[in-house]
Amino acid sequence: MWQKVLTVSGSTLWGLALFLAQPMPLQAQTAGCGLLSETQLAGLLPEAQAIQQLSQVPGRCVFEWRKANADELERQNQERLRSSMQRGGSPYQPVSGWSKISLEIRQKFATQAQAQAAFKQEAAGQREARFGSPDALGDQAFEVLKNDKSLMAWNSESKTLLFQSGLCLFVLSLDVAETPEKNRDLAIKIAQLVKLAA
Repeated sequence: MWQKVLTVSGSTLWGLALFLAQPMPLQAQTAGCGLLSETQLAGLLPEAQAIQQLSQVPGRCVFEWRKANADELERQNQERLRSSMQRGGSPYQPVSGWSKISLEIRQKFATQAQAQAAFKQEAAGQREARFGSPDALGDQAFEVLKNDKSLMAWNSESKTLLFQSGLCLFVLSLDVAETPEKNRDLAIKIAQLVKLAA
């Protein structure tokens, strides 16, 4: 009798393993974080190839892809490393061959008015002291974008956009373009996609 039960449960486990090994439908794959998909990013960034979504946590998206000039960047990094070693070990900061976009819900509120008030407070640098891990925004100074009717603020040094949409306050960090201005423009376009989905 036990042998029969074990056989049934063994075949059931084998069936479950085969089911899990099947690739998920595209809809299930892109729904990972619930805020943004690879397809939406590919529409904004036609030059980006093989965009990977690294986070499947609802409310937090992390995307990464290899830059088109990654091989050239690697060569330049090696040259900079060699020259810094010849100069006596002066500081060397490599340039990444990967583009990265990170989007997350910083906080959710009961009303839109509370979310807007929190945005204004965060953008002004008046952040509540919190326990636990260090605050991702730290002591960053944001410049409120005046040309936009929505609530958005940009920090060009950290390439971070803080914005409010609906009941949520979002933080979008990216390292994609060569200049802070191009990163800012791309961040605004991504934020508008998130606003449409919210």
